[in-house]
Amino acid sequence: MTEPTYSRDHYLSLADASRVDQFYRGIDRLKALCAEQGWSLNPFFRHHYCAFKSADKGLAAFGIKFGEGDHLFLYIKRVHDEATGIPIRYERFLEEYDQVEYALELGGSDLKVFLPLLKLAWRWAGGGGGGAAPPGPAGARNAVR
Repeated sequence: MTEPTYSRDHYLSLADASRVDQFYRGIDRLKALCAEQGWSLNPFFRHHYCAFKSADKGLAAFGIKFGEGDHLFLYIKRVHDEATGIPIRYERFLEEYDQVEYALELGGSDLKVFLPLLKLAWRWAGGGGGGAAPPGPAGARNAVR
């Protein structure tokens, strides 16, 4: 089965141009951060989000998604316990996907503040020698959103 492709025009059907621009800027910033850190993660465009997945195992580590209203969210998978112990406040935790979500500022949030959590998510998605993901909700490890 061929994966659907999602173009800028598709995302413009979901949001206004400024939000779509911010979505792509967020993706570019995550790509640059992955390159800077030496992480082998690839962007995987979906209907209303872009996941960064392990090139080896195909597990999503984190991504950018459209939210309600004017919001874009950075989501980070499999880091809920760690997220509660750092001073960055997340907007919500989606247990079924085992991901925390942070609202991104339209002016451009500094994604480096999330580096400790992004690094954990990268490791648990198979980076840095891989290894099993930490315990969590049953079935949530392979869910990609």
